[in-house]
Amino acid sequence: MAALDSEANIVVLCGSDANYEAFGASFAELFSKKNKDKLLVLAGCPQACIDSLSKAGFEFFISAQINAVEMLRTIQKRLNIING
Repeated sequence: MAALDSEANIVVLCGSDANYEAFGASFAELFSKKNKDKLLVLAGCPQACIDSLSKAGFEFFISAQINAVEMLRTIQKRLNIING
């Protein structure tokens, strides 16, 4: 659980859809309580639980279906790397 104590501004959780369904929401809730100003991203787009993961604290979902340029631009704005 090093991600909980990370000094990074953005944390990306990588795993399988089964693990996301089993543990993703509880991890996101714990992470969000401890890291209110950090971004939490999920590597994947598990359709079965995407709503609950979003509500729990995941802000972005990285998958082959996204517009990567637009997502990176949005993340950079959110982290005040670029003006928006």
